[in-house]
Amino acid sequence: MTDHSENYFHYWGKAAPLTDSTNQRSYHLLAYHCLDVAAVGQRILLQDPKLLRKIIPSDVFKDEPEREQWCVGIITFLLAHHDVGKFSDRFQNLIPELLKELKQYSYVFPYTVHHTDMGRLLFEKEIWQRIWDSDWFRLDPNDDRSDWKDVWNPWFFAVTGHHGIPPEKPEPPISMLFEDENRQSAILFSEACAMLFLKTKFSFHQIFSEKYLPEFSRTSWLLAGLAVMSDWIGSNNDHFAYHSIPMPLETYWKEYAIPQAEKAIRTFGILPGTVSSETGMHAMFPDLSTPTHLQSFAETCEILPTPQLFIIEEATGSGKTETSLVLAHRLMAQGLAEGIYFGLPTMATANAMYDRMEKAYGHLFSRDSHPSLVLAHSGSKLSEKFQQSIGYSDRSVYEQEHSDEISASAQCTAWLSDNRKKALLAQVGVGTIDQALIAVLPLHHQSLRLLGLSRNILIVDEVHAFDTYVERVLENLLEFHAAMGGSAILLSATLPQAQRQALICAFSSGLGIIDCGDVRQSHYPMVTRVTSQSNEPEECPIQKCEMTHRTIEVECTDDPGVVMKHLSKAIEEGGCACWVKNTVDDAIEAYRTLSQYFGDENVLLFHARFTMGDRIEKENEVLKLFGKDSTPELRKSLLLLR
Repeated sequence: MTDHSENYFHYWGKAAPLTDSTNQRSYHLLAYHCLDVAAVGQRILLQDPKLLRKIIPSDVFKDEPEREQWCVGIITFLLAHHDVGKFSDRFQNLIPELLKELKQYSYVFPYTVHHTDMGRLLFEKEIWQRIWDSDWFRLDPNDDRSDWKDVWNPWFFAVTGHHGIPPEKPEPPISMLFEDENRQSAILFSEACAMLFLKTKFSFHQIFSEKYLPEFSRTSWLLAGLAVMSDWIGSNNDHFAYHSIPMPLETYWKEYAIPQAEKAIRTFGILPGTVSSETGMHAMFPDLSTPTHLQSFAETCEILPTPQLFIIEEATGSGKTETSLVLAHRLMAQGLAEGIYFGLPTMATANAMYDRMEKAYGHLFSRDSHPSLVLAHSGSKLSEKFQQSIGYSDRSVYEQEHSDEISASAQCTAWLSDNRKKALLAQVGVGTIDQALIAVLPLHHQSLRLLGLSRNILIVDEVHAFDTYVERVLENLLEFHAAMGGSAILLSATLPQAQRQALICAFSSGLGIIDCGDVRQSHYPMVTRVTSQSNEPEECPIQKCEMTHRTIEVECTDDPGVVMKHLSKAIEEGGCACWVKNTVDDAIEAYRTLSQYFGDENVLLFHARFTMGDRIEKENEVLKLFGKDSTPELRKSLLLLR
C-alpha cells in the first residue's frame, strides 16, 4: 500500500480559477490526473478489442492472450506517464501559491520548455533506466538495452506528445529542468504505477528483433491518438472531480478512476456499436426492389478477412452509394472495421450525403446499438438537421430502456459534435474529404483523426473531382490507412487508368506489397480490388445498367453568343440550364448580365464566397429546385450560375 507521505502527492495536475468569495483555488493532484487518463485508455482498449489489436504490434504479441494482457498493462503504465513532465517545479510554478502550499517553498525559475518535451526527456534519462533495471517490461536481459530503448522510444514519445504534436528534445540538460527532488518524485510515481499495472509476473521474456523497430513506429501513431483522446476525456471535470487529499493510488484507481472512466466513455459515445449480421441490399435498403448489376456484385462478391481496397467506376445514378454501403457493411460484419467515414469533395455534397445516411446508417448496426452519426465540415454547426441530432446520450431512462420507441433520426453525442477533430471517432461520419486528409498532414491532433479512421471503412466519393495536390495527399492517406489495417472504398464516375494505378500502388504499399502490379483492363463499368493476398489487382468488369447509360451530344464552343443561344432556348421552352464558370468573379459578372436579360426571378447564383449562413441557405434552395426530389414545374425556366 502506498504511503500517503510519498513525494508525488506534492504536485498539482489540474487547477480551477480562484473563487471570488474565498480567494481559494481547487486543484487535482497530478498523480490522480495521470491515473484518470490511464483509466480512460485502459477501459477503451478492453472494450474495443479490435482497436487493441491494431495498436499492439502483431509480430511481437502473436495473438497470445498472455502477451496481450502484458501489452495492455504496458500501455496503461505509459498513459499514466503522459504528464510526467509536470513533475518539474518550472511547471508547478505556473501557479506559485499552489506550489508553495504543496511544497512549502517558493521557486524562481520560469516555465520555458513545454511539459510534453520535459516528459520525453525524463523518459529518456530516468524512467527507461528504471524500466530496464527493474525488469518491468519483461525484456530479455541478454539483449542490448539501447536496442530495446530504440524500440520503445516511439511509444514513449507518443504518450508524452498528447497535446497533438510529437515532443521535441529540449536543449537544456535535465538538471536545469528538474530539481533532484522532482526527479525522485517522478521515479517514485513510476514505481507505484509499476506496482499497479505491471505486477503480474508473466512466463516469458521478450527477445529483441530488428523487425520490432518499424512495427512500434507504425503503431505509435495510433497510441498517440489514444493518448490525445484519453487526456481529453480524463480532463473532463464533469466526470473526474478534483481530489487534493492524498490516498493510496490503488484506492483512487479502483474507487474513482476506473468507475468514472467507464461512465465517461459510455457517455461520450466513442465505443463501437454492435454490427448487424444481416447484410446485403435488402437488409440495408428494404425499399429497393431490384438491385443493379453493380449492387448485386456488392452483395455476392467474396469478402476476404484482410484489409482491402475497392475502386468502383460506374455512371452517375447507378447506385454507387448504396453499393459502397453494402460493401462496407459486409467488411464490418467480417470484423475488419467498426464504422464508416464518408468523404466528399464539397460541403454541399456532404450535406446531401448526410441527409441520405440519416435514413440508412442504423441498418449497419444491431437494434440495441445507439451509433453516432456526425457531420464533419467547417459549416456543420449551421446544419439544422445535424444540430437537432446532438445530445442523444442525455435522453431519459425510458428512452434508453425502450429503444424501439426512439425515432430513426440521426443521433450524436454532444462531446463528439463539439469540434471537428473528434468527428472521426464517431461510428459513422459524413463530411468533406479534407477532414480525413488532415490525418496525414503535419497539423495538431492529426493522430486523433488517424485513430478514428483506423477503426472505420474509408469511403471517398467523386474521386475524379480532386486536383493533383488532393490526389497526392489521398494516396498518402490510403497508404497510412492500409498500414493501420484499414479498408477503403473509392467511387468515381470516370477515372483515368494512371490515377487508378496510383491509388492501387499507394494502398498496396501500406499493405507491404512492393510491386503492386499493373492495371490491365479499361472496361466500363468496373470494380477493382486490392488485398494483401495477391500482388496483382483484381479487375472485375460489371455489366452495364441500361437505365443509367445514355448517349449525350457534346458541342464545344468558345463563342459566348452560342452559349446564350442555348440558354435562351432552354428558358423559352420551359426547361432549365446550368452555366459553370471558371472563377467566382466570372460567375458574378455573368449573373449581372443574365439577370437583366432573363429577369432576377429566373437566374440563381451559387458560389463559394457567400458567407456561411447565406451559403447554406443558397445550397438548400438549389437542392430544392434542382435536386433529386425536384419536379419539372419547380425548375421550369430557371438558370443556375456556378
